[in-house]
Amino acid sequence: MLLGIIQGKMPLFFDKNQVLFTLKLKAKKQGFLSEAFSYAKSGLSPEVYLSDLTSLKLEKAVISNPINDFETYSPKPNPFITETIIPFSLDASTYGILQVFDMSGKLIFKERKLMSSGNDYWIISAVSFSHSGLYFYEIVTDSGHKSAGKIWLLQK
Repeated sequence: MLLGIIQGKMPLFFDKNQVLFTLKLKAKKQGFLSEAFSYAKSGLSPEVYLSDLTSLKLEKAVISNPINDFETYSPKPNPFITETIIPFSLDASTYGILQVFDMSGKLIFKERKLMSSGNDYWIISAVSFSHSGLYFYEIVTDSGHKSAGKIWLLQK
């Protein structure tokens, strides 16, 4: 059993391999995780204590947990000039929402449609975009499935 003390508060007890918290980060620009997340350089060093009060250093680890939890395929074509399609495969039909964001995180395009079971696709037209560049898309179904990726508009 491990003991953690958070900024002078009451001790917290937790078991080995117990998830203590989940941190979700949303990128506002391109870069490396190491540029966005680090331990504070001042104050207490990141550490935990065993029940016999021996200390261990904390380390950050990124555990792979892909956002795509239903079958999606690479947009075709990508990069694109007039339109691109995002193919997907679902076990059951459901409604879903496609959202497209620019590099700053601004919502550029949003559409809701019935996503058919089996193989289907979503069409994205360049008409919806004001300029060329890299965009991020996210598909969320009413049944809670998610998928995300990038599309690149070549000319505008």
